[in-house]
Amino acid sequence: PDSGPAYLPINVFLREASACSGEYRRTLCSHPLRTFAATCRHIYSAVRKLSAVATEIETREPLWRGVRGELKPSFWNVDDQGLVCAVDTAFMSCSRNRSTPIRYMSSTVKNVLWKLLPGEESDAAFHFGADISILSQFSQEAEVLFPPCSMLVVPDSNFLPDSTTVTTDDEKGLASASSTSMSGEWKEEESRTFIQITVKPAFV
Repeated sequence: PDSGPAYLPINVFLREASACSGEYRRTLCSHPLRTFAATCRHIYSAVRKLSAVATEIETREPLWRGVRGELKPSFWNVDDQGLVCAVDTAFMSCSRNRSTPIRYMSSTVKNVLWKLLPGEESDAAFHFGADISILSQFSQEAEVLFPPCSMLVVPDSNFLPDSTTVTTDDEKGLASASSTSMSGEWKEEESRTFIQITVKPAFV
């Protein structure tokens, strides 16, 4: 889902900025004909404000995000902070309706369906985005927007103790056995094949 056509140049800018560094990034972010830095800052601020006033009922409902393509097996490796997570460098659009992201998936390649378990704001981070359904051109998609660099963290309860390696299941393309016990489950619905992964969202 997306709120309207304006999302595209903004997210392209964010992904291009994240792919470069140093002087190249400074040049891109300060170029008057290329930058969306100020725009992103205002949207980010608005998302945080709307997240802060989300009701307890809103933060209990799961959110859904679909992505075309497969995760690399290395995704399931625990990082230096003891986490298994993904980070989106652009604005991340989710839906309250599970069927919405499935419709956007590819029918010719495998996909990923993130099941986000939001929550109320904690001392460490925000765990719920901004419900922008009343602003979206596609209000029926029940969109919830997260800011750039939001983390999707696989809950600790899915980890297997005393394991160290990750292998690939050739039949399904699964990252399996070892370093974690996946929260992922392969499914086939509406002519789409995807792995559903449960995660906890977080941003600051």
